[in-house]
Amino acid sequence: HDVRTRQAGKVTFIEFHLAVPGTMPVSESHDICDRIERALRAEVSDATITIHVEPEAKAKHSGVVVLEACSGRPFNPQRFLNGIRRI
Repeated sequence: HDVRTRQAGKVTFIEFHLAVPGTMPVSESHDICDRIERALRAEVSDATITIHVEPEAKAKHSGVVVLEACSGRPFNPQRFLNGIRRI
């Protein structure tokens, strides 16, 4: 949630909050962030990406979609990017 993008010259800044289960290990959420960053950079090579990871219980918006990796399915960066494009 809170997806924000802006341009400054050739650089695109992408910032958002990533809600994950509070029980998710830091190493797992970090791995997910790395994969998201790689997928975003494949689409926007000059991007500066900031991801704020927060436990779903503290997400400021209700109804926030929590990563599908939490449901036992593998995280799909392309599906994530498609969701961002719809915003």
